Formats: sequence, structure tokens, C-alpha cells
Amino acid sequence: MAPTVKVQCWADDLRLPCLTKIAEYAELLTALEPLRRPALPFQSKHLPALKRDTWFVLQRKEKTRPGLLVIWDRCCVYISSERTPRVALLRLRIDPQFFGGLTVFGATLSSRTRRLIIEDTYMWKGRRCDDDVFAKRWALAVQWIEHYCLLEELSGVSVEMANWEPLEKLRPVDAWDLQPNETGRTRYTWIPRDTPIVPVAPVPAALVALAERESGPEQWTLKSGDGVSLGRALVRTLATSELMRSAKPVQRVIVAWNSAFSKWEIKELSDKPVAQAAIFGASK
Repeated sequence: MAPTVKVQCWADDLRLPCLTKIAEYAELLTALEPLRRPALPFQSKHLPALKRDTWFVLQRKEKTRPGLLVIWDRCCVYISSERTPRVALLRLRIDPQFFGGLTVFGATLSSRTRRLIIEDTYMWKGRRCDDDVFAKRWALAVQWIEHYCLLEELSGVSVEMANWEPLEKLRPVDAWDLQPNETGRTRYTWIPRDTPIVPVAPVPAALVALAERESGPEQWTLKSGDGVSLGRALVRTLATSELMRSAKPVQRVIVAWNSAFSKWEIKELSDKPVAQAAIFGASK
């Protein structure tokens, strides 16, 4: 039986179809309770492990905390981190092999930027991943998003991988998540002392590139306004694929840097001026 769904305002005018009857997902929440573990504050007592072990860091410019992305009963839902969680239905096309058992990712839904950011793997086809190091859990998330999930930007939400970096990238600005690579280790949050939390700067204007059709199927080469090659474009969604099939051989497009694939991803068509190469270099 399909769950009872109603479109509701999530935050920042982002409207999503949400499950409205708790009885329909109460059993799921109970099963996921051990996975709903918040990050702990990083303290001085953790410094020896920081110097000794392998760590990864993730910069956070928003207060939104991670929730859970769950492949469940032939549908995909996002569960917020609130004490009384909200559950949003995400219409992603998932490989049927994942409907045999729960697959659960740690993920953050940013209503401000309209992005769902995948950060970790907690369960994989019904198997808990507690005994896997973080690097292996991360590889599973990348495998899922590259091979088993067709990303459709429904309701204006895109799906992407988190930009985890090595420890040496840590800087005393904003808030950071610190993730040990060892098994069974929790995530920590670090906020620099005496660093004020300031409002996030507005999202810059969309980047426009020139897309030129290649001979292969759905292959486009991107160039800047001053003729510098930006490489082959990434087309990730069904909607974008259909849009580009009907586009002219040379077309201006809005692009965004996809760090998971190290490519510029086509988002939509545009009639705005094409940006110069220096702007693209500064926007990665």
C-alpha cells in the first residue's frame, strides 16, 4: 500500500511530498533509531587520536544537521534529524536490487541550496556497516550514486556527494565535521573558538558555459567565453538528458562543478553571456 503523502513546506520555501501518518513509518523509525546518532563536540581529549589516526574533514556553512536517506519498501525517503523527525518522499529511480533490504546513508538536505548531500553509508542492502572503515563506507556511497541511482531534480532538489577532504585541509573558519577512518568511531563537530558564526554569503550567479555537441550519444564539450576548454560535460539527470537532445548543436548552458566526478555538470539551458575561464577556475 502506498504511504499517505502531502506536499508540505520543508524550509526556505522548499516544498516536498511528506509522509503524514506516523503509523505508516513508525516501524521504520524504530529500526533506524541506532543509526540516528548525532556528532559529538570535538574536545582537547581527542587530540591524541587526531594526531595518531587517519581522519577526514567536511566543512559546514549551514546549521542544518545530517539526517538519513533511506531506500525502503520500493521508495526512497529522507528522515530529518529532529527529535520528532519529518519524512520526505524522494522520487529517485533506484535499482530494484536495493528493495530487498534497507540501504541507509547519512545525508544532509539543504533547503537553502536545494541539495541533498550524501555523507556516509550506515546500511547496505540490509547489512549494517559498523565494521567497515569510513573509506569503505564512502566507496559504497559513491558506487550507489554512480551506478544504481538515476538522479532526477524533482522539486528542485539535486543529489550529490559530500566534499570530504584530508585533515590538513582543516581551517579555523565555519564549522567542521571530523570523521575517523577507523571502524566503530563516531563523528565529531569542531567550531573554532572565538570565531563568530556569520550569515552565509548569497549563492553566486549561475555559471554559463558554451556546450558543443560531439558525435557520440549525449556527449557535449564545454568552453568558456574566451575559448578555453572546460572538458566534456556531465549529464546526470533524465530531465537534463531530454533537454539536451532537443538543444541546438552549440548551446549556452548553466553548469555547476561536480566534485564527485571532477566535471562540470549541465543543469539547464541559458540565454545569458558565457563566463570567462578565470571565473570557472575560481568556482570549483
